[in-house]
Amino acid sequence: MIKEIADPEKVDSLANHITQSWEWGEFRKQTPSIKQILRLGSLEDGRLVKVWQIMFSKVPHLPSYTVAYLPRGPIPEAQELEEIKQFCRKEKAVFLKMEPFDFAPGKPDCDLPLGVQGKPILPRHTIYIDLTQSEEELLSQMHEKTRYNIRLAQKKGVLVREENSPEALESFIKLLEDTEKRQKFYSHTADYYRKLWGVLRPANMVYLLSANGPHVAHGSSGTNSPIAAIMLFRFKDFLYYPYGGSNHEFRHYMAPQLLHFEAMKLGKRLGCKTYDLWGSYKNSPTQDDPWWGFYRLKSGLGGKEVDFPETIDVPFSPLYQPLMAVDSLRWFLLKFLKRLK
Repeated sequence: MIKEIADPEKVDSLANHITQSWEWGEFRKQTPSIKQILRLGSLEDGRLVKVWQIMFSKVPHLPSYTVAYLPRGPIPEAQELEEIKQFCRKEKAVFLKMEPFDFAPGKPDCDLPLGVQGKPILPRHTIYIDLTQSEEELLSQMHEKTRYNIRLAQKKGVLVREENSPEALESFIKLLEDTEKRQKFYSHTADYYRKLWGVLRPANMVYLLSANGPHVAHGSSGTNSPIAAIMLFRFKDFLYYPYGGSNHEFRHYMAPQLLHFEAMKLGKRLGCKTYDLWGSYKNSPTQDDPWWGFYRLKSGLGGKEVDFPETIDVPFSPLYQPLMAVDSLRWFLLKFLKRLK
């Protein structure tokens, strides 16, 4: 039996990923594109055994319709899916997009006949780094060039600090926006990060690491701003790296590699067992991809490749195909315009 769950502790106890946490849902409620957050639970003999957090986004120009999104939840059984579909129909969802957490070595695909392969939102491939290893073991599994760059950054006097102030957040947002323009990719708005910070920071679920060079104040920017920074999520025993940015002027300091080594050390101090890099180079196999630089950096940090099941779309309405066509055209135009800048 499927029913709505209103207990944060019960939701978090069964969630396997930060995007399924109660706090993530509370954050997403504050973003303008989200119309509703629904937490559903599967009960067996009165005991809660699974939880799904579904986010309902507004469809532009069709205000009475939504798109249901279920990131990194458990794969529902056929009967569970039928009940979940009923909840989605009540919210007038055109379709349900599922990106399951479940994975198995050698068999990443999900055998679910009630859906079609969809376009992914989260990276299907990522890298897990085992934080139960010693610092020496973490370094030894990295690519030789990555270890060299870490030592070079230290030799050049790069200092990494955990800075969780509002000012540090604004500096991070600026670095990320500069990187987005330089690499020609799309990210979230500044308000998105501010709302995320406002909800996750009081729960100790988000952290900022900033890298400063020894004489950045004498650079062209004329300020003592960080030369690189990363945002980290923490949920249960996972530390996640979803976002990062850097100042291209100081790229020779090799700060990003040192930032990630310091992130691993922070994760160990927090009691985390796994560092999830939120994507791998498998998602970006060619150098003309705007994310190539991020994935190349990640590939040198060591760890193991993890493949999640393919994205599954479960259509409910004849509007599904037209919406997919419009979305494809929209992204084609956005990428074309980005290349012109």
